[in-house]
Amino acid sequence: MTRPLLVSSSRLIPAVVTCGLAACVSNKAVAFTSRVNLAHAAPIDGMLVMNVQSSGLDAALYQGFEIGLTQRLGSCGVRARVLHGPAAQLDPALDAGKVIQPVAVMSIELASPPSIHAIGFSSRVSAVFALKLEDITSRQTIWVARSKLEFFLHADAKFGAWFATQVVSRLRDDGVLTDCPATAAGWPEVDLPPDPAAAVPPTEPSPP
Repeated sequence: MTRPLLVSSSRLIPAVVTCGLAACVSNKAVAFTSRVNLAHAAPIDGMLVMNVQSSGLDAALYQGFEIGLTQRLGSCGVRARVLHGPAAQLDPALDAGKVIQPVAVMSIELASPPSIHAIGFSSRVSAVFALKLEDITSRQTIWVARSKLEFFLHADAKFGAWFATQVVSRLRDDGVLTDCPATAAGWPEVDLPPDPAAAVPPTEPSPP
């Protein structure tokens, strides 16, 4: 039995205070518009994600995003690996593909350079991402989305993991991933590496 085409309307997810990660993160929001076609899609238990990093945003944000994305997909029963490099130079049949045995390939790219707006003594960043998920066997696009992300400058790895959670939650809510934790159950905490800045002890004042 084939699954029908589903068109999802846009949705804004504000987060004035969110404590799903190791600490609360504030002042961020994400909006999604997505289109789904699962008619020729196999159940997804392995996924390759193509080169999500961009010089337009902070490296710490992307580190948290990659870690969060891999762990969130794992919570949905999906083996996942992020590959770096131009998509045209990557072959899912190589080593990573043999380990992951991917059913689908996801690409996540900045749709345009991020814009920065001054708000008082701070700056707010707005970035639009284009996301696409393709079924490897049928070569059909099964999920297309655009996501507008807004946050204050100097976002860290925890924020990147939060954004990854929103992406995988959207895949779950659109019916693309069917083995994720239920919305009411919530997500497990993302296991991020220690913040290097937090490991630096405060400087002791010199004795007189």
